[in-house]
Amino acid sequence: MKIKVITAVEALAAMLALASCHTTEENYKRSYDIAVNKSRTGTSASEYQARQIERMRNTTEVDGDSVRVIRNYFNVVDDSASVVKRYSVVVGEFRQKFNAMSFRQRLRDDRQPAYVVYTGEPDKMYLVVAHGYDELDVAAAYIRIIDKQTKCKPSIPKPWILEKIRK
Repeated sequence: MKIKVITAVEALAAMLALASCHTTEENYKRSYDIAVNKSRTGTSASEYQARQIERMRNTTEVDGDSVRVIRNYFNVVDDSASVVKRYSVVVGEFRQKFNAMSFRQRLRDDRQPAYVVYTGEPDKMYLVVAHGYDELDVAAAYIRIIDKQTKCKPSIPKPWILEKIRK
């Protein structure tokens, strides 16, 4: 009788522990913010601000809007190279492939034709692309309406355009 009670209590404790361990959007966002803040340790606010200004320097005016456009070589990580258009709207930047793939899947679940590319040197970043276009003005227009197109918000402050360098 004593063994049955102990087994029942153990089973109940295990069920409660498993029920409380599910991942939510809020938990993911909180963990991501903590990781970003940890990566900034050792960097003063002015140094961080200077890096952000430098990153935003490559802007182009398209239909009256300033849009960050960066020309670069890259490799497609999770799809065939044929899906890549000349102008890719980047909505996520990650150092780890797993995080990029997870964010890409959330976009695909939201019916976006997302894919991941890897830039290599010098940045070594995995970029999540929400959509690709053949025309720069169409890609810039998509950035203006991206909030209406998807429930999944970009993981970066402002989406930008990655232009594929043709060989």
